[in-house]
Amino acid sequence: MSLVFTCGSLVTATIGGWLSDRLGRRKVFVLVASLIMGAGLLTLGFTTTYPQCLGAAFTAALVFAVLGALTVIPIRKVR
Repeated sequence: MSLVFTCGSLVTATIGGWLSDRLGRRKVFVLVASLIMGAGLLTLGFTTTYPQCLGAAFTAALVFAVLGALTVIPIRKVR
């Protein structure tokens, strides 16, 4: 499951931050990513099979990287 989470994070880590900067809509990205991550984690809690578990973990991992990239930016601006 760690491999699935890592692969999902690698897919969107650079794309999400770049796209957010390009469009200038950081709040929208954080809101949408939070909703998708919540749905993925909620789904993860109700899975009954291992493939479902992997799919839900992958979904949560996709947006986890976007949230990670977008929350570092305001911290760096403060310094």
